[in-house]
Amino acid sequence: MGYEAPRRVETSARTFVIIEHLDHVEHARISTIARELEMSKGIVHNHVSTLRELGYVTKRGPHYQLSAKLVHLGRRVRSHSPLYRAATSALGAYADRVDTGVLLIERAGQQGIVIDSHRLPPSVALTVGSALPMAHSLPGVVVLTMAGEAEEPVASADYDLESVRAALDEQGYVEGTLTATDSTPCLAAPLVDDESCYGALAALRPPVEDTTHDIAAEITTVRAEIEAGLGEDRSRKRSFATEKHAWIDS
Repeated sequence: MGYEAPRRVETSARTFVIIEHLDHVEHARISTIARELEMSKGIVHNHVSTLRELGYVTKRGPHYQLSAKLVHLGRRVRSHSPLYRAATSALGAYADRVDTGVLLIERAGQQGIVIDSHRLPPSVALTVGSALPMAHSLPGVVVLTMAGEAEEPVASADYDLESVRAALDEQGYVEGTLTATDSTPCLAAPLVDDESCYGALAALRPPVEDTTHDIAAEITTVRAEIEAGLGEDRSRKRSFATEKHAWIDS
């Protein structure tokens, strides 16, 4: 089921429900938000007013919408992501080498967020920042499987979980449709280090198979390259922490 807070703060949860709602509807009045989220207008107004004071929400006439401050925040979050740092150069080179679309997915709760992409065709309506449901997308189910969470009803019947596990054990990647609603064929491989599964790599299968670009053979290589980068990133952090503590102790 993923992480559950031992002492959930409902006020914080409401704030992010409102943020996610504004992301979905683009802009709305206080009364509309309150009605659609089944909250009182007073509570919604308090949350939205606080977000506006902090710069995360702007007001246009009677409507409220998320501000560009979230763009800045998102870019910084991505630049600090160990997975993004380890994968971005390898991902682009892989996409060029096999001449197909690729996606880098990082887990965020029960969603997989696209943090990088290359060569995606117009038919795949995903961009950086797009969210995929973990239980209803092949990259998501791969991550849930590696995390030991791919059990019914968390991972739905959209994918055969036994086949997913077998494919990961045998070849390190899984073939299937990108999501439950997008039948684009793809390969998905988890990206792990010795402590956790960070996310997944998804490579699209072209409509007409081109034997000069072996996507399946190459995905194992790029996965190893990315995972090596994750290990190096962790080692650098440990080395810095060790030196810092040694300097403090001395």
